[in-house]
Amino acid sequence: MNTCRVCGELQPAGAWGSMFSGLAPLVAWEQASPEQRYCGVCGTPACDDDALDRRQSQQLEQSPARLYGTSLVSPTPEVVAFMAGWDVATKGAADQALVPFDLWVNRAHTRMLVAQAILTPGQGQAILHGLAEIERRYRAGQFVVRPTLEDVHTNIEKFLTDDLGIEAGLAMHTARSRNDQIVTDMRLWMRARVVNLARLSLGLLQALTAVARLHVDSVMAGYTHHQHATISTFGHHLAAYAEAIRRVVQRLHFWYDTFNYSPLGCVTGFSTTFPIDRSLTAELLGCYGPEPNSIDPITSRWEPEAELAQILAVLLAHLSSMAQTFILFSTQEFGVLKLHPRFCSGSSIMPQKVNPDTLEVIKAKAAEVTSRLNTLLTLGRANLTGYNREQQWTKYLIMETCLESFPAVSIMTRIVAHSCRPLQPNAWLQRDVGIDTARLHAMAGTGFAGATELLEQLVTQTGIEFRRLKRVMEYAVALSLQQGASDCVTHAALSQALQEEGLEVLVDAVTVQRLQEPAIILAAKQVTGGPGRQALEAELTQLATFVATQSQTWQTRSQELQARYEQCGQCSEVS
Repeated sequence: MNTCRVCGELQPAGAWGSMFSGLAPLVAWEQASPEQRYCGVCGTPACDDDALDRRQSQQLEQSPARLYGTSLVSPTPEVVAFMAGWDVATKGAADQALVPFDLWVNRAHTRMLVAQAILTPGQGQAILHGLAEIERRYRAGQFVVRPTLEDVHTNIEKFLTDDLGIEAGLAMHTARSRNDQIVTDMRLWMRARVVNLARLSLGLLQALTAVARLHVDSVMAGYTHHQHATISTFGHHLAAYAEAIRRVVQRLHFWYDTFNYSPLGCVTGFSTTFPIDRSLTAELLGCYGPEPNSIDPITSRWEPEAELAQILAVLLAHLSSMAQTFILFSTQEFGVLKLHPRFCSGSSIMPQKVNPDTLEVIKAKAAEVTSRLNTLLTLGRANLTGYNREQQWTKYLIMETCLESFPAVSIMTRIVAHSCRPLQPNAWLQRDVGIDTARLHAMAGTGFAGATELLEQLVTQTGIEFRRLKRVMEYAVALSLQQGASDCVTHAALSQALQEEGLEVLVDAVTVQRLQEPAIILAAKQVTGGPGRQALEAELTQLATFVATQSQTWQTRSQELQARYEQCGQCSEVS
C-alpha cells in the first residue's frame, strides 16, 4: 500500500473520501482510474494537478454526469466531493476509523499484561495472533464494525473470542476499562491527525512561499475597509498568509508536546489493584510517558479535542479570509484572478457561469468548524469529576471537524500553487490561469494609493510635523478630486494646499508624480516585514527554512510512530 503524497496517510484511506469508513477495499482502489483516486483523509488526488490537466485534456469531449459541461469548468472527483458535501455521500461509522488504533492499544496492553505476569505468554501469543488476523482483514476491507456490538472495543473482543475462537481474548480486558481504552484510542487517532495536519499545513506554507517569490515585484494596492490604502505587492500578501500558517504549525507542536501521553491504565479513572506497568504501555504506544493522574484524562476527555478543534478553527478562519480575497479578485469587476477551472463549477441553467465554489465552500467549513469548537467547549463544562456519557459526543465532533477541515487545506494549497502564479496559458486546457499582474499594477495607480507615501517623503524631506502635513495632504486630495483627478495628488493641488497652510515648501511636478509611483514607493519600503524586495525576500528565506526544518521534524515523528506500531504488532514470542 502507498501513502498520500501530502498528508502521509496510508492509502487507500476511506471509502472514496470518508475518513470515518476506515480502509476501503484494496481491489476497489486498484480498479479505479488514477484521476479517480484521492486520499480519504485530506482529499488530495493520487495524481498531481499537471497530470490531471493532461488526462482531462484528453477527455473534454466526454459528457459528465452533471448538469453542466466541461467546456468552461472541469472539477475532478475529489473536488466534486468537496463541493457536494454530504448531499449524496455518507460519513460512515466513527468507530471504523478507530480499528487500527484499538488494535494498537490492545497489543500494547496485552504485552504489558504478559510482562507483569498477569497473563501467561501463551495467552499473550494467542491474543496477538488474533489481533494480527483482524488487522489483515481490516486492511483488506473485510472487517467492518457491527452496530449490534455497540463499539469498536466490543467488536474486536467479540471477534477474537467468538469468530476466531481465541479463549484468551476473554482475559484481554483485565486491568482496564472502556473509559481509558476509548480515551487512549482517541488520543492516538488525534495524534495521527495532528501529524497529517502538520504535513498538510507545511505543504500550504511551502506553496505560499514559493509563489510569493514569483510576486516579489507584483505591485498591488493594499486595502483597508475595502478601499485602497497604500502600496504593497501580491507577494507581500501571500507571505502574510504564510505567517498565519506558520503559527498553525507551531500550535500543532504545542498539541503534540502537551497530549502525547498515554491514558492507558487509568481504568475507570480511579486506577486498579493489578500491578500494571503504565510506563511500558506508554512506550509501546509511542508516547512520552503515562498521564500522571488517572482521573484527569478521563474527566478531561473533551480538552485535547477542543485544543485540536481550536487549531483547526483558526486555520480555517485564515483560509476563509484567503478565500474571500480570491473570490473578490476573480470577479468581473476586479478581473485579477483567473481561477483554474478544476476548482470551479457551472450552472444548471446559465451557460456562461464559472463559479468559484471551492472557495465558497471553504468559507462554509470555517463557520462549521467554529460551531463544533463551541460545542466541544460546552460539553466540557460543569461535569461531575469522573466519566460522563456525554463525553462520547466529543469523538464525533472532533472527527467531523477534521473531516471538514483537512480537504479545505489541500484545496487551498492547490489553488495557491496553480492559480496564484503570474497569469500564463495552460497548454493542456487552452486557458489562461493565474494572477493578472498587469491589472494589479494598473489598479494600484488609482484611488490615491500613493498619497500616504508622498506624505511620508515630504515629512522626511522638509522636517515639518507629520500632523500638519497630514492635514495638508488631505486637503490636496480633496483639491485633486475637484480638479478632476481621481488617481493621484496633483502638483497644483499640493502647492495650493501647502500655500493655504502657510508653508513655504517648493516641490516640482515631476517629484510629486514620481513619489507616488508604485516602483519608487516599494524601493523606499525596506523596513523588516514590509513589501520592499529586500525585506520580503528576507522573510521568504526565513519561511523556507522553517518549512525545511519542520518537515524533517514531523517526518521523524511519523517514522518513529510507525516503527512503534510495527514493533507492537509483531507476533514474535512475548514474555
